[in-house]
Amino acid sequence: MKILAVDDDPIILELLTEVLGSAGYDDLTTVLSASLALEAIDDNRQPFDCILLDIQMPEMDGIELCGLLRQIPRYRETPILMLTAMSEKHYIDRAFRAGATDYVTKPFDIVELTARLRIAKSLTDGQRRMSDKVFSAKSVREKARAADKISIEEAYAVQDVDGVIPMMAMHNYLAQLGRSSLFGSSVIAFK
Repeated sequence: MKILAVDDDPIILELLTEVLGSAGYDDLTTVLSASLALEAIDDNRQPFDCILLDIQMPEMDGIELCGLLRQIPRYRETPILMLTAMSEKHYIDRAFRAGATDYVTKPFDIVELTARLRIAKSLTDGQRRMSDKVFSAKSVREKARAADKISIEEAYAVQDVDGVIPMMAMHNYLAQLGRSSLFGSSVIAFK
């Protein structure tokens, strides 16, 4: 799995290199800023399979970078894990609204981080297999009009509606919120 880690702290990047390398994730690119991350994305012919972002960085924070990455077609479904010391609800909310798939707080537990990367890898593998079934809300409407029906047994990813996040990201979001934070949240789901 090809991973990009973005953090303005070189010690964290060195630690990630060691920890992830020992866990078998040796295809890791590390950069110190959002602008360098965007350059790395432009320079790589093969896209990254997973991206780790710190939130607090100079110039552009990780949440803004996450939003920019989600606008790049080949990174719309790529797992993005926020790896940050920011644990307040408004940071978590902003991150998932921007398109984060998961949220891990520093100091991170090595076992937890590698487990979440394994989940990200299985998500990436599954997305590759299902890539021809991903539609925007607009194309689902067009398909429904053309066929006068759509199969309710198939899952459709809705990508062009603000505030809609994938089910896995929703599970991760709810797991990040403390019990008291859940009382201030509203969730709408369709199945």
